[in-house]
Amino acid sequence: MFKSIVDYWNISLNAKMQHLQNSVMGKAKTTIEGYRYSGDSYKKALSELEFRFGKPALVIKATPGK
Repeated sequence: MFKSIVDYWNISLNAKMQHLQNSVMGKAKTTIEGYRYSGDSYKKALSELEFRFGKPALVIKATPGK
């Protein structure tokens, strides 16, 4: 769901990383809290979530900001 909501948007990687950081909670938030709000970190953070949890959509709220 996250990918369909944010990842496929035509927005900067910085904006995507901000949405990702604001959309995770619990263990997922802890997993990527060391990543900066930089677009350079976006793909690394997403990969870390996929590696750790299998499917990041399971640990990311469906709608960013809620």
